Amino acid sequence: MRPNNAAADPSTLSDELPDAPTGWQRSDATGGIIEYRYAGDDGVCAVAKLSIRPDLLGSDAVRVDPKRGCSSGETRYYESVDAAVDGVTAELRRVSDLITEDSASHSETISTDHPDSGTVAELN
Repeated sequence: MRPNNAAADPSTLSDELPDAPTGWQRSDATGGIIEYRYAGDDGVCAVAKLSIRPDLLGSDAVRVDPKRGCSSGETRYYESVDAAVDGVTAELRRVSDLITEDSASHSETISTDHPDSGTVAELN
């Protein structure tokens, strides 16, 4: 298998991604993996989590793996660091808004920012 020459530089990716919004924690692991985590009450699974890393085995620059609770969502791929930063920023903002809304009277979905992607998870 050949390396992906389009994969983002881990340092550049880390430097360009935004700081964690209120309520989120950001961690930068070795190997270029950046995680945003919105902690849950049970201490085991996060309410929401985004893992961002260079797409080393694919053909894109960046991959983003969302989770809600202990369930994984559909992986999203971005062709550039700039596109990934825009996508991650929008997703963090959108999920933060959903979390802070009063969701007791209705169900909201956490979906990907890509229009042809399916639902990632559901907030109850």
